[in-house]
Amino acid sequence: MPGSVATDVLFLSGISTVPAVINGAAAGSAGTLQPQIWVVGETQAASVNGGASQLVVFGGSQPMTVNGGSAAGDIGVFVAGDFQAGSGGGAIMAGSITNATSLVGGGNNDVFFGLNNQTTMQAGPGSETEAGFAPAPSAASVSGTVFEGNLGAGASTTTMLAEIGGHDKFITGNGLDAILALSASVAGNTFQEGVTGTSLTNTADITGFNAGADTISLDIPGGGTYTTVGGSTAAAGQIAVSTSGGNSTLVFGDGSKWTIFGATVTGSNFHST
Repeated sequence: MPGSVATDVLFLSGISTVPAVINGAAAGSAGTLQPQIWVVGETQAASVNGGASQLVVFGGSQPMTVNGGSAAGDIGVFVAGDFQAGSGGGAIMAGSITNATSLVGGGNNDVFFGLNNQTTMQAGPGSETEAGFAPAPSAASVSGTVFEGNLGAGASTTTMLAEIGGHDKFITGNGLDAILALSASVAGNTFQEGVTGTSLTNTADITGFNAGADTISLDIPGGGTYTTVGGSTAAAGQIAVSTSGGNSTLVFGDGSKWTIFGATVTGSNFHST
């Protein structure tokens, strides 16, 4: 039977120019539980390395750099800075309401919550869910939330659920991305390919595209720009565009395929950023 373990709780108070460093448990033998670590950020910046320990992190006024290590079930609440979930998956991550936040998945069944327009969410391996709840940007020049698929190795199934605010960026990754842009009635979302030249056939199903205001980036990951052609077959450096029944299909020269439901895209939707 696994042995009992203690939970460590740390409060980061005071002011220092040097971030606090917190290290979790090293990997143990099979069947051995590792201590859980609770970190309550108050006024002190920190670097938290979870190792094999499950992390429960509450953000404060200062940014943190959090690495979940190999653990499962990490939890981040209002964390500003960079939060990398553990590779064990099952993490729940909610970014800061006011400060810049980067949330990166670690394993299967991670769930992300972006709560302001300075949030970037990037899927890890497995099944990932990214939900954005930021208010509308204060001006057209202010960027919204950034949703990213799996930009690393392997294929993921990533669900991106956007908030009503608009001006978001959706970057597709390896595997399948299901994008629901609830801000279709608001101007200014951008859709962009995030990986290219892989052995995978990447797909994206997109709902809520605003053909009168949204943008599809012509930028090729790694450099260069696509050109658009009609039909269903694309050579290298091309995007083949076809429409049928009010839907649009984009086939990229690297084999990626996007299906945009309920919208007919035109040349005016394509731009190089």
